[in-house]
Amino acid sequence: MERTLNRRRSTRSVMSILNQGEEEKIKNYKEACESRHATFTPLVTSVDGLFAPKFVQFGKVLGEILSEKMCMQCSRMMGWLRTRIGLSIVRAASMCVRGTRRFE
Repeated sequence: MERTLNRRRSTRSVMSILNQGEEEKIKNYKEACESRHATFTPLVTSVDGLFAPKFVQFGKVLGEILSEKMCMQCSRMMGWLRTRIGLSIVRAASMCVRGTRRFE
């Protein structure tokens, strides 16, 4: 399920919108993950690049693991990771607005 969370179009707080997005993803994917004995972490962001609480936790754990593996400072790895995720969000938002290019 992909859905765009635009906090400017709602009167609710940003965190309540992001938390609702997390709950909806968990509700949709929980049963399939449990049947496969897998874990699921919903990665929910706004179009502005704000991360939901579980996404922040996931980023910290991933940053720590990658920093140990690549022998980098954790703060540098977190900065790199946030930059990469931010660029991916911008790219995805741009594709939603402009569409994909067709090569013939």
